[in-house]
Amino acid sequence: MYSNANWITVRDAVNYFANIAGAVHHGPAKSAHQHALDAAAAFYGRHELPGALYQMKLIGRLTVQSLDPLREAVLASGKAV
Repeated sequence: MYSNANWITVRDAVNYFANIAGAVHHGPAKSAHQHALDAAAAFYGRHELPGALYQMKLIGRLTVQSLDPLREAVLASGKAV
């Protein structure tokens, strides 16, 4: 994502949720990336979720969909435990 003149990666988003937004810890935004995610959360909210959390939900959905062919291949190989 590009927000407030900063490229925001999935890693930035995960760290933001874990350490700023309260998933593990809660604290103030310190870096430019964290401030950009704060702004995105306030602006891009959907379905009663803060914008950044909604984006994380989409990232999770895309990750699961992307890994489905691998899952199917492992299951088809008969070597799944």
